[in-house]
Amino acid sequence: MTTKKELIEAVLKQRENGMLKESAALCAAAIESFPDDADILHLCGVIESENKEYQNAITSIKKALIINPNMPSAYNNLGVALSESGQLDEAIEAYSKAVSLMGEYAPAYDNLGLALKRNGKLSQAIECFKKAIAIDASYSKAWYHLGNSLYEIGDMDGAEKYLIRTTEIAPRFADAYGNLGSVYNERKEPSKAVECFRAAIRINPDHINAHWNLSLALLLSGEFEEGWKEYEWRFALKDSEKRTFNKPKWDGYSPITGKTLLLYAEQGFGDSIQFIRFAPIIKKTCAKVIVECQKELTRMFGRIEGVDAVITQGEQAPGFDLHYPLLSLPLALGINPENIPDSPYITPDENEVEKWSGLLGDSRQDLKVGLVWAGKQNHFRDRLRSVPAAIFAPLLEIAGTKFYSLQKRNQEGAGNEAIESLGIIDLTDKLHDFSDTAALIANLDLVVTVDSAVAHLAGAMGKPVRVMIPFVPDWRWLKEGASSKWYPGMRLFRQKVPRDWASVVMSIKEDLAEMVRSKNIS
Repeated sequence: MTTKKELIEAVLKQRENGMLKESAALCAAAIESFPDDADILHLCGVIESENKEYQNAITSIKKALIINPNMPSAYNNLGVALSESGQLDEAIEAYSKAVSLMGEYAPAYDNLGLALKRNGKLSQAIECFKKAIAIDASYSKAWYHLGNSLYEIGDMDGAEKYLIRTTEIAPRFADAYGNLGSVYNERKEPSKAVECFRAAIRINPDHINAHWNLSLALLLSGEFEEGWKEYEWRFALKDSEKRTFNKPKWDGYSPITGKTLLLYAEQGFGDSIQFIRFAPIIKKTCAKVIVECQKELTRMFGRIEGVDAVITQGEQAPGFDLHYPLLSLPLALGINPENIPDSPYITPDENEVEKWSGLLGDSRQDLKVGLVWAGKQNHFRDRLRSVPAAIFAPLLEIAGTKFYSLQKRNQEGAGNEAIESLGIIDLTDKLHDFSDTAALIANLDLVVTVDSAVAHLAGAMGKPVRVMIPFVPDWRWLKEGASSKWYPGMRLFRQKVPRDWASVVMSIKEDLAEMVRSKNIS
């Protein structure tokens, strides 16, 4: 008969070789031979957890703890299974029990910290990570998790310190280099960020987030050639929409003479507006261009030169030969900061412009300014860009101006309650899509906006626009400068320090006041 020791050794050997299914089968056999053995049940629970069979793992480890309640490692592994299955309160309880039994046990403190962090208790989590490091200064995971947590609370100096230490302890820890790169991004040091992302990729050539973040850092630095190549890694991101078509994807370089090409939007409104400029160029190489885009853009994109047909996302596309993502066109066309197609390339409908002229009335003596203070709340950078509407109050003090809201009512984070109190004229209930918005903008002298789709729309129309740029800018605005390579009529007003929008607004106020004085709008 096989002994308990021999069974455990066999399971561990299979596990070490990465053969988790085989080790699970051996575990089942071990339980048949030793159904009431706490060590066997605990080990089987660990294997089940590694096979992502979390509920089975919880059951097995709990059985082991009934037999032997003095197993701190079992409580720690129970916490892992509970945490992975979303039972955070129970996981915290299990980790706490492991800590109370063993005391100086770095992995349990580290895991407890992770569970607390996932449960929204970040300050408590940070203390747990520090405790784990105090117990075992060589435990790289605790350094890593502490660095990440400090990043989340905005302590970039602390995050840098602990992530650098992680890479010193564990020089093959690709995620640590990747997250250190994100720290340098937040510090507006893209060259250091690029170095870190490259280090992560050297360790793991298929590191998706490192490739994606490398693309953003390169594009921010104006290194478009490599940046566009790396930008293709966006399709490998976890939350990326995976599109399938019954026709092949264009490879981006083979001749498409005589072909019908379907270009499809894949990100936000602003991205679609920014990149639709390439449709006329690509049309010169093929027979027909069909654009699939968001419903709110279809009427407006139907007027773009080089676009033969527009369909709404979800509609059945008419006959086409090849498809291609709209945001991959710069890669195919070899776009760099010096050969970006100029604006304007979006024109409003003349009848709609005339209708809006009647709605606005005759105010030729006043500077008519459109305002946008918020983007979509679910955008991953929204916390950096959106502001309360009330922040524009100093602008409304300028004599000889009228301000119009371009912010759709009921939009998340829009601060609608401030519109009336500020005296902003609001006609947005008549805006049904971006074609309507374009017609309204055509009747204005200027647009002032946060980094939003309206910024792109005004820029694409050639309308003078002032854009409020956060300290860490989105890649398309580059890392410095008051002008935009994408829109000649745009001026960028950048934060000099993080979260300081007041000084940005005051700079815009001075700019508008000078416009009113000089009657020179540009």
